[in-house]
Amino acid sequence: MTALLVVLTIVLFIVIDYLIHKKVVNEPQRTKVNSSEIREKDIRLPTGVFLHPKHTWAHILQSGKVKVGIDDFIAKITGTIDRITLPAIGDVIKQGQTFFSINSGNKKLEFVAPVSGKIIQVNNDLLENPELLKEPYNFGWFAVIEPVNLSSNLMNLKIAEDAIDWLKSEFRHFREFLVATANGQRFAVQTLSDGGLLAANILNQLGEEHWKRFQSEFLS
Repeated sequence: MTALLVVLTIVLFIVIDYLIHKKVVNEPQRTKVNSSEIREKDIRLPTGVFLHPKHTWAHILQSGKVKVGIDDFIAKITGTIDRITLPAIGDVIKQGQTFFSINSGNKKLEFVAPVSGKIIQVNNDLLENPELLKEPYNFGWFAVIEPVNLSSNLMNLKIAEDAIDWLKSEFRHFREFLVATANGQRFAVQTLSDGGLLAANILNQLGEEHWKRFQSEFLS
């Protein structure tokens, strides 16, 4: 009975998400990595993807396993990533626990697990080609998890219109964050211009201390 309830809960979430996405076409596609500007409407979310409020995503596979990664917002604002730390296969993690990181030089961001479970696969291609992160929902995934307490975990995630609205609010939040940094005047021209444009990879223009502040404000 419990297993049936879990399945029905997951199906309900996916059906709601699908119906909303029929009105707003937002299917996975290759990110335009050469774009020099980011608009609020450019932040993508594919059908059936759940978001954790610390910018990681979860997609339930047909097998019942869960593929996870970072969201499109993070992918668009980070610059050149030269080192990635993946979890080990066999690790058991809890929702909200830090389990992978990305580095640009001496600057680092850590990300939490969107669901609880056991790591059964990692994306080793990321180690050789961090540029795959620019396609976060396709080739830039981090790990596959055999979940536990999935129905309970899903209650803490966002999906469909709720997730899209949240991503837009995070975009605006980030603009405010940029203006409040030590180089706020420098970034204000870009972030407060007509349409609220951001320069692509803008986070990489900030120093290590600002990455730490971003970690604390958006990811921790």
